[in-house]
Amino acid sequence: MNPHTNKPHVPLLFRHIRLLLCGVGSALSCLYAQSDASAVKADDEVVSLPQFTVNSELDDSFIGKEAMSTTRTGVELADLAQSVVVVNKEFINDIHPEYIADIMKFVGGGQVGTLTWTGSTRYTMRGFTSEGDFTDGFLMPSGNTNFNYVDHVEVIKGPSAIFVTNSANTVGGMVNKISKTPTSHHVGTLTVEAALFDRGGADLDVGGAITADKKLQYRVLLSAVDFDRYYDNGYDKRWSVMPMLSYDFSPNTQAWIKMEKFEQHFSSYNGIALDGRTGKMADVPRTNNLNEDYPLNKRGQSFSRIWGQFTTRPSDLLAIRFAALAFTNSVSSLESLPSPVGAVNPTQQPDGSWAYLPYPQYTIPPDYVPGQLIPRSTSAFNRTSPGREVQNDYVFTFRTGPVDHRLLVGGVIREDIRSDATFSSGSTSTATSSPIDPINPTFPGSVFVNFDQPPVNYTSQDSTLYKGFVLDTLSLFKERLILTAGLSAHRFSQSSFSQSYNQITKVYSDPVLNPETTLYKNLAQYSILVKPRRNISVFYGYNANFAANPIQFG
Repeated sequence: MNPHTNKPHVPLLFRHIRLLLCGVGSALSCLYAQSDASAVKADDEVVSLPQFTVNSELDDSFIGKEAMSTTRTGVELADLAQSVVVVNKEFINDIHPEYIADIMKFVGGGQVGTLTWTGSTRYTMRGFTSEGDFTDGFLMPSGNTNFNYVDHVEVIKGPSAIFVTNSANTVGGMVNKISKTPTSHHVGTLTVEAALFDRGGADLDVGGAITADKKLQYRVLLSAVDFDRYYDNGYDKRWSVMPMLSYDFSPNTQAWIKMEKFEQHFSSYNGIALDGRTGKMADVPRTNNLNEDYPLNKRGQSFSRIWGQFTTRPSDLLAIRFAALAFTNSVSSLESLPSPVGAVNPTQQPDGSWAYLPYPQYTIPPDYVPGQLIPRSTSAFNRTSPGREVQNDYVFTFRTGPVDHRLLVGGVIREDIRSDATFSSGSTSTATSSPIDPINPTFPGSVFVNFDQPPVNYTSQDSTLYKGFVLDTLSLFKERLILTAGLSAHRFSQSSFSQSYNQITKVYSDPVLNPETTLYKNLAQYSILVKPRRNISVFYGYNANFAANPIQFG
C-alpha cells in the first residue's frame, strides 16, 4: 500500500489559521479486512477479489469514489445501487463547517435542520428531520460536532435497513462520519483559529508508529472550542480528547480501538419576539436574544465512548469483521422562555367563519403597553442514556459459472437505556423565571430551579434491537451488470416506567409501568445496476426501513 503524496492545500474560505508543526502524511486505514488476492481461471482471465481499502485524510480532490456505509466493505460508488455521497476531508477543510448540518447545504436532498445553533447533529434529508451522530457505522451519543476526528463523511440518501441502526430519525437517510485512524508514519498538526464571532479554538493531531516494525500504532486527537455568538448571551464551549491504538497482526488481520471523552456547554437562542401590534418581529437590534446568560440559562452535554474493530481474512473465500461500542451520555438544559398569549387554534363563529379569539398567539400581544413585562416559563431537564452495540459480519467471495458473488451475512445487537428527569415549570413545579420586557430586556433576571428535589416527572425507557441480515451481490459481464438481493430481520422491544411528583404538595403519583412490547419486522431490498459505459451507471433500487414509534410508552 503506497500512501498518497502530500500536496499543498489552498483553502477556499480563509476562516481559520492552520499551523503545521510537522509534515502530515496520509492516514492509511484498513476499513475492512480484505486481501489483494486474485484468482486466475483456466482461460487466464483475471478475476478481482475484494481488496484492502486504503483511505487518506488528505484527499487532493473533492470527489469521493468509494463508500462502506451501505455494504460494510469498501465499494466503488459507481457500483452502488443507492444514492451515496462521499464528502472528502479536502472539501471539509475548505468549507470549514461548524456543525454536521453545514455539510448538508452541499448535498442534494439535504438541508440545514431546525437547531443549527446547538451542538446537535440535526439536519433534514429528503424532507425528513434526521438526527444522530453516526460514526464508523455506529449510532453514537448525538452532539459531537468536532471535525478534528473526522476523516471523511458518507451520506446515504433514503432508507437502508440492513446497514443502519433502526431509528425514527434515519428514514430519510443518514450521515456516517468515518473517523481518523492510527498511522504507521508520523503525524503532527496543530490548528488554531480566532474570530470576532462564532469561531475560535484549537485542534491537535499527533500519531505514528510505536514499535520498530510499525505494527503497533497510535493517534491522539485533542480539540477545544470557546467563542461568543453574534447574538446576545450566546456562546459555545466544548472540548474533547480521543486516543486510539491499532495493531497489524498480519497483512490480512488488523484491530483498532478508539476512546473519546467529550464535554460541551452552549447557549440557547430564543430569537426576536413576534409583535402582535404589527404582525412582524419586534423592532429591536438583530442581536437580540430573550435568553439569560450562563449560569441562569445553560445547555450541556458530556459523554464517554469506546469502540473497536477486529477484521481478518483467513482465506480468499472469507472475510470476518467484529466490532463493538459502549457509551454513557448525559444531557442537561435550563432555559427561560417567553410565554406567548392569544389563541393557538381558530374557533368557528356563529356566521360560520373562523377566527382567533381574542387574537392569534403572539409573544408581544396586540394590546401591549410599552414597558409591560411578559411572563416566562422555565424549561429544565436532565437526561442520561447509556448504551452498547455489537456488530458481526461475514463476507464470502466466490464464483458460480459466469457470476461473481459477494455474499454478506451478519447481525447486530444493541441496547439503549434512557432516563429523563423533568423540572419544568407548571402547576406542580417550583421552578420559576422572572418576567421580561421583550423590547428592552434587562439581564440578569431571576431563575430558580431546585435540582436537589425529585423531578416533576421521571421516565425511564429500555430499548433493545436484534437484527440479522443477508445480502448477495452478483456481478456479470465484467461488472457491467450488478444485481443485489437482501433481507433483514428485526426484533425491537421496549419497556418504560414513569412517575410524577408534585413539588408543592410533596406527593408522588401512582407509577405507570409499560411492560416490554416487542415488534418483529422483516424488510427486503433489491436492485439492478447497469453500466452502458464504464463511467456511467444506471440503477433501480428498492430499500426500506422502519420506525418503532407506535410502541413508545406502550
